[in-house]
Amino acid sequence: DDYAATVHDYLGNYEEAATLLRSCLHIAETTADGLDEAYGRRRLGKALMRLNQNEDAVVFLRQARDAYQAKDRLRSVAWIDRDLADALTRLDEDDEALRIYERAQALFDGLGEDSQVNYCRMQRAWLHDIYGRPEEAERLIRQVLATINANANKISFFSLVFHQAQRLFFSRICYRN
Repeated sequence: DDYAATVHDYLGNYEEAATLLRSCLHIAETTADGLDEAYGRRRLGKALMRLNQNEDAVVFLRQARDAYQAKDRLRSVAWIDRDLADALTRLDEDDEALRIYERAQALFDGLGEDSQVNYCRMQRAWLHDIYGRPEEAERLIRQVLATINANANKISFFSLVFHQAQRLFFSRICYRN
């Protein structure tokens, strides 16, 4: 079912993928170490996000995060935090999303995941910008741009994030003038 869910997800059949992932979760709940169940909860949470069922997604993502945290699986915790913050942003729970993006950013930084650090910074900058905190948004954007400039020959960076950073940065300059 897991592989079939992946195929359905890839093809955009999100309802079918979610149905299959629910059955995978029932099977995973019987394993001894709990990580199969955590994996199933994470996958189902992501599938529910694609169906815009963000409240349900948050529940499954929190459960998965707790299980991975208990097993000290920090890379999984970081990715789940990122997804959890994305879902919370969709639910307009922006203060909590900011806090979780910051937590994910710290984990990604410790793991050497520069592109994900910058993703979290950009999401935080976007939220600060929306809620009238342009100085904080600009500070974060400058960090993203500095990272890109410092690592231009070492990392591949998502052009979308770079263009987003440029757009927010220039909007801040135009806003002040």
